[in-house]
Amino acid sequence: MAFNPRWKHLKTCALALMMAGLAAPSFAQDTLKFVSWQKDEKGVGDWFENLIDQFEASHPGVTIEFTKVEASAYAPTMTTLFASGSPPDIVHVAAFDYPRFAANGWLEPLDPYIEESGLDLKGWSGQDKCKWEGQTVCIVNLYFGFVMGYNEELLKEAGVSVPTNYAEFRDAAKALTK
Repeated sequence: MAFNPRWKHLKTCALALMMAGLAAPSFAQDTLKFVSWQKDEKGVGDWFENLIDQFEASHPGVTIEFTKVEASAYAPTMTTLFASGSPPDIVHVAAFDYPRFAANGWLEPLDPYIEESGLDLKGWSGQDKCKWEGQTVCIVNLYFGFVMGYNEELLKEAGVSVPTNYAEFRDAAKALTK
């Protein structure tokens, strides 16, 4: 994948907005706690580490303590931390978990920070899912689709073209099913 300078800007904006959710007194702390199940994942964890390095470089005296909680324990751990009143300073919540966090009032509305930063979220895939009661309470960090491979030889043998939509895919699957 070729380098796209826009990605650097988007990453910086994403980090800024991630940090924007921190209350001003939090910056008085020397250490901010950030918990994720993806800390050690190649690519995603590296991306987070890079963002953390950029943030720490631009905020001398502030460090981010990046901790991993296993994926299977993540939602229950975060729920416990939030419910007990001691959540991490920076939170990374899966899209399917965020409605529960929003419903409990655990996520701060980000609209003022988004407006102040000038970040344009129009057209960001999945960003519409981050609205809760009319307010933006999260920013899509990673949004992906599923990738499907196909065997051109099998399709050719069955006399089927490569499908380009769901109906064609369904027909191809039927033609290839023995």
